[in-house]
Amino acid sequence: MNTSNINNKYAYQSGANETPGNQAPLEKAIAILGTQKELAALCNVAQQQISKWLKNGVPPARVLMIERATNGAVTRYDLRPDLYPRD
Repeated sequence: MNTSNINNKYAYQSGANETPGNQAPLEKAIAILGTQKELAALCNVAQQQISKWLKNGVPPARVLMIERATNGAVTRYDLRPDLYPRD
């Protein structure tokens, strides 16, 4: 099994959009909602998935869910600028 494909499943890493003094977008979403468990419930996944997203990036299918769950405080661009560039 090629483990490099597992680690690079999502080419964009959640912390890649982080700037000094700012939280990474997924961490910001967790802070807004309170816990990883709360975010997981709103995304219909187990809390363990959120931990995986923190390491490997947010899957494309979950980006819009997080944007809605945070009422737009964390946007699709924040989470995945590789898929949702700003116009």
